[in-house]
Amino acid sequence: MKKLRLNATLLLCAAILAACSGGSTEIVDYSTPTDNTPKLDMKAAVYQAVLPSGNILTLTTDQPSDTAVTGAYTIKANDGTLVSSGVVSESVSQLKLIGHKRKLCSDEALIVSVDSTTVNASSDEAYITISGDKICSGTLPITTPMLIKRPTTATMYSRGTIGANQELALEVISADNINFVGTLTLNNTSLPVLAKGTVIGTITTQDSTTDSAADPDVGQVVAINDPLAYGFLFNRVTNFSGHFFYADDSITKITGKVRTTPTAPFYMNEIRVTAEDNFTTQPEMLLSNPTVRLDYNPL
Repeated sequence: MKKLRLNATLLLCAAILAACSGGSTEIVDYSTPTDNTPKLDMKAAVYQAVLPSGNILTLTTDQPSDTAVTGAYTIKANDGTLVSSGVVSESVSQLKLIGHKRKLCSDEALIVSVDSTTVNASSDEAYITISGDKICSGTLPITTPMLIKRPTTATMYSRGTIGANQELALEVISADNINFVGTLTLNNTSLPVLAKGTVIGTITTQDSTTDSAADPDVGQVVAINDPLAYGFLFNRVTNFSGHFFYADDSITKITGKVRTTPTAPFYMNEIRVTAEDNFTTQPEMLLSNPTVRLDYNPL
């Protein structure tokens, strides 16, 4: 009887080992601790904080990974005057803000630290501390302003065909009328999956030398209702999925320039998108005179 029990036990152990030796085996890496501290959700988001000076800090962001952040920022006076602007990088818990080159306050360099103990995940808000080398709207450090996620209800949308099998669409939102965050979509009916990604754009003046929207580091950054506003551009696409050209293409970079109407009602009447397939630049995709468009009413 003992021998029978021993044989049964050995068979059971063998069955368990066989089941665990398959491809479903989970290997847990305990060498890297998991960061479970509360974090703000900065995917395709707009956050704002009122500084002690009364100026408003606006962050237009996206998360290309779990904690990494990319985006743009502005600091505006409460009368709407643009004080400074630049790019956002680093992480959701400690953001780096660097002023645009060759602009007013181009040497502005800030660190926005989020107090994880005050993060309210349900309403996406938290207290922050702003430190760094220079800020054009006050003295450093600035402590305990509340960073709050803004509703993104004001939308500008354009869609139209760019070829026999392709339809291009762009939807953008803004809280300060200078920086935009949005979704770029390409529907290629010959492919089974939509191509989609998040873009962050900056409104600029016209570049008279190339007749195109200037890079923010070169041209003048303005509000969409500025008489000199030409359109906006984006220099990268985050959280990209799908394919643009072929079922097996490998998209390595996407950039775009958008022309907007010079007067209200504002809408996108021309969209130019350039994509790299495995680091090879493909022909520009042009959408002019879109068949579907939604006017934009600045907040």
